[in-house]
Amino acid sequence: MKILWVEDFGGKLARSKVVVEMFEELFQEIQLKEAYVEDDPDVAAQLRELFSKHTLHEIHVCKSYVEWKKVDEQHAGDFDIALIDINLGSEPTSADDMPEGISNPDFDNRAGFYIYHQLIKRGFPDNNIAFFTGEGQSLKEFASYCGDIFLEKPAHCFEKNPAHFKQLRRWLSEKAGQQSLILRRGIIEGCGFMKERVKAIDSPVLESRLIFYKTTARNVNADPEAYRRETIDYLTRLERFFLPHQRYDQADTFNLFTKELVAKWGEESYGHFIRAKETPRFRTWLEDQFHKTSQFQMKMLRNWSSHVLLSPDLTAKEIAYFFMLAMRSWVESDLSEVFRYEEILSTLYTKLPELELNRLINSGLEFYLERSYEQLRTLHADVLRHIKTSPEEKRGAYSLNRRIDNYFLALFKELGEAVEWLDPGVFEFYQRKIKEASLGLFYQSFLHGLFPLQIKTTFYANLQSVKFNVETLPKSFLSFLGQATFKEGFEEKVVSANVA
Repeated sequence: MKILWVEDFGGKLARSKVVVEMFEELFQEIQLKEAYVEDDPDVAAQLRELFSKHTLHEIHVCKSYVEWKKVDEQHAGDFDIALIDINLGSEPTSADDMPEGISNPDFDNRAGFYIYHQLIKRGFPDNNIAFFTGEGQSLKEFASYCGDIFLEKPAHCFEKNPAHFKQLRRWLSEKAGQQSLILRRGIIEGCGFMKERVKAIDSPVLESRLIFYKTTARNVNADPEAYRRETIDYLTRLERFFLPHQRYDQADTFNLFTKELVAKWGEESYGHFIRAKETPRFRTWLEDQFHKTSQFQMKMLRNWSSHVLLSPDLTAKEIAYFFMLAMRSWVESDLSEVFRYEEILSTLYTKLPELELNRLINSGLEFYLERSYEQLRTLHADVLRHIKTSPEEKRGAYSLNRRIDNYFLALFKELGEAVEWLDPGVFEFYQRKIKEASLGLFYQSFLHGLFPLQIKTTFYANLQSVKFNVETLPKSFLSFLGQATFKEGFEEKVVSANVA
């Protein structure tokens, strides 16, 4: 999360005491009490560096109204939570810097209230703002004043004493684990990061780096800058879903965002690298498999969301998964790297430890791949038994028998295509069944894409002859995503796996 902290350190408590008591539970790698240097006068810079180096959070400290105004403008008001002191009198505001219409000589002693009011006016959630002050009496006066003018008092107020320090730490921990804030921060950071990467690509190599366009008939070399602008505009539209503060866990927001995320794959993409263009050259077979699968998934996600086959019960986890795949599918990047925004989004998941994932891959993954393949094959066969059978419709239904070089993905694709051929009497039943299976299929497709089913015939496998060429994943984005999403794809089955 991105934290705004407005604090002038004008009280009697030592700065280190305040800092450690407030933030120590956000640091897992180090003891903040030992790392924080009391003699360093630049609290803002020191805390910013400590947060950046040892956490996935970000903090910006303002010691006065003037500093807050400057930081607020630099970041366009984009913060997840705000901690506000009331009295900012240690650094008085000059007459020229006073807010328009304010002439009260006591302004700095109550400047925190002004900042709070400005945030609330913009729609910053009151539930994400906390007053943290030594001015207990001022808080009582402000709460009374709110009552007098028929306004609700601030939701969260903490004083600088041991009992309230503990309450504040609990509040911060809850905010750090709030899924909507994790998703908000991860997507905003991801869009900003990807925009900077796209801006930095030299025009002569833009065609090779924007790999999404290799799944389309469009010619990037004809006007590279137009495609750069189009990509940046796409990322900006995604970012705008989350910049305003709102309820990000609402189904409508997730469904609309998903449709925006994958719209391009419906308008112009084939969902695979087309032969008419030079195929991207990836370093390893596994990387090649991943990129083919991620383009396939984006195409399927577009089709299933448009044709009402995707589960309506999307959560922050699914949005994070789809977003990470989309970013890797649009711009070529080094899969040996895991980016900071991906680390942020991964905290939505209960991740397998790397050692456990490796043991699972070496001793038990084939069992889970085989079982999920059997479940998909059973649903696929059941749906095909109910397709309409008039001569014209039968010819259309037979067109489902197109094959791609991965049996699981082929069944996945055909399952969605078969729905339009279903008898009307069973359509709603099987549409519901497919919706229920949809999220699992998208998660499972990641590992099925890396480790395709190997069989000797040209027909779908008899499970007695199923084999998957499983190999250990190198430490990379591939193992990172496997650790994050395995339990989602195979549910609680991993819990009972014998991976020792």
